[in-house]
Amino acid sequence: MLNRNNLRRLTACFAMSLAGLALNAQEPSFSGELSWQITAGYSQSAFRGKDISFVFENGKAAPSSNYFMGLQLNQPLTEKWGLQYAVNFQRRGARLTLENTNLQLTETQLHSYYITLMPIALTYRYHRVRLAAGPYFSSLLQATLIAGESTVFGRHGLYGKPNNSEDKHLYLQKIDWGWQSTLELSLSRHFALQASYMLGLNDSFQNANAYDHKSSKTKIDVYQNNWMLGLSYKF
Repeated sequence: MLNRNNLRRLTACFAMSLAGLALNAQEPSFSGELSWQITAGYSQSAFRGKDISFVFENGKAAPSSNYFMGLQLNQPLTEKWGLQYAVNFQRRGARLTLENTNLQLTETQLHSYYITLMPIALTYRYHRVRLAAGPYFSSLLQATLIAGESTVFGRHGLYGKPNNSEDKHLYLQKIDWGWQSTLELSLSRHFALQASYMLGLNDSFQNANAYDHKSSKTKIDVYQNNWMLGLSYKF
């Protein structure tokens, strides 16, 4: 049985294995050739902004655990500098407190699925460490609110639309954009560990149903944050 002690042992063994790979890895050599890599792993997403309490009851929007997978193309320019292009599939979300049709507060899970494009990022490599930074653009594919075992709003019902900011189905904007930074550690010739942070700069709930019915807003300041930790395979 996988109890807490066994889980700790497995985690420690995994961490030691990664450390061993990193210590034994050779510094990547400069070839000037394009290279591909795929990445998948764990992500944690959350919302930030001064208007969280305007959208959600009790001002609660706790982070939630999610996942991502993606493909990136690396273009070295010199031994240290280069460019990177990437596309990811992501599940994001949060744990929310919403008011149901019976005016009861309900703990609700928001799951939203995005295709995210990093059209270009500048990279800098120092030995086995590579830093990358650049803009990202995300398109919402599907979103679902789950309260208990019931789906409150599903599929495309959470898409936002202009000129209709108080409809109960209109929670999310279709487009998110912002800035992404990535730190990559080369573990071996083919494997690398990546840690990324995405800072959303587009208001995610501009078309949200606000529960403060005594007032309205033309701009709702709620934005997305995402942290990602993944393992990459380099071709």
